[in-house]
Amino acid sequence: LVSFACCLLAPAYQSMNPAGFLVYLLVWGWAVVADSAQFSSLCAAYACPNLVGTALTLTTCVGFSVTIVSIQMVGALLERGWDPGHALALLAVGPFVGLGWSYKEWPLHAVVCPAAKDDSHDDMPQ
Repeated sequence: LVSFACCLLAPAYQSMNPAGFLVYLLVWGWAVVADSAQFSSLCAAYACPNLVGTALTLTTCVGFSVTIVSIQMVGALLERGWDPGHALALLAVGPFVGLGWSYKEWPLHAVVCPAAKDDSHDDMPQ
């Protein structure tokens, strides 16, 4: 949720003083790193036990691929004259989708996390 908020606040970067901008960047960086670790932890906890390594490998590959595409997208938008804040705000799609997939009552969750159908995972975020 913090990284989502930081993405949405990106257009306000021009009105921040240098110290505020530094704090904003540090919080955003911290949130992105925490999101990655949280996602890996959830994948390891809810993947079928015999597929944990495969699930972590796959999600890491997808994560790096999304990062490369995001960097290229923002770079292309900046070359076309977009304001950096508005280009970075588009990154909010990632955390939004991640939040949506983390709720087990959504139908897509049953496809992404089939182990969540099991009642032994009652501690899953709702």
